[in-house]
Amino acid sequence: MSVRKNNLLFGLILAILLLVFLAVYPANLQAQNTFEGDYFSLEYPADWISQEEVPQGMILEFVLLAPEEVTVNEFTSNINVMAEELRQDISIEEYADLVLIQVENMLEDFTLVERKEVMVDGRIGVELTYSGIAEDEAGDYSLTWRQAIMIEAELAYIVTLTAEQEVFYEYEDIYNLVINSLALNI
Repeated sequence: MSVRKNNLLFGLILAILLLVFLAVYPANLQAQNTFEGDYFSLEYPADWISQEEVPQGMILEFVLLAPEEVTVNEFTSNINVMAEELRQDISIEEYADLVLIQVENMLEDFTLVERKEVMVDGRIGVELTYSGIAEDEAGDYSLTWRQAIMIEAELAYIVTLTAEQEVFYEYEDIYNLVINSLALNI
């Protein structure tokens, strides 16, 4: 083979490897923003819209809205982080059970898809994935949720991905980015 054919073959193989890398690791290549609050910090994609809210009964709620759906759909896929002060000593398993009881009572056709142990910021937590129909004034939505729950220093932290069932798995990489970057300020 000539040198020119070798160089062309090498360039083609390099281009294919680059395309495979970009297809496998797209979330890691996105521009990212960082949220730094009193209770935690995290990274999220720069094109997501962030909002801080103070809900009742919680210390903080940080919400991320998916950019492409904000004006297109009635329901916007989102990731939120909540911190709740615990009034009693409770295990992570007991807290996860209470979360499941609460959501099961709120949703039609509730289905627990998965419950497993997860590590977040070096802490053992529980990850719940469930689906159901959420009723809203604008209509009924078939949604899937994934929640990572941790307890530290009498605070429960809950990171939740919520999306319509048809598009839920498109957001797993972003959820994982948030979970893997979450650092509790304790």
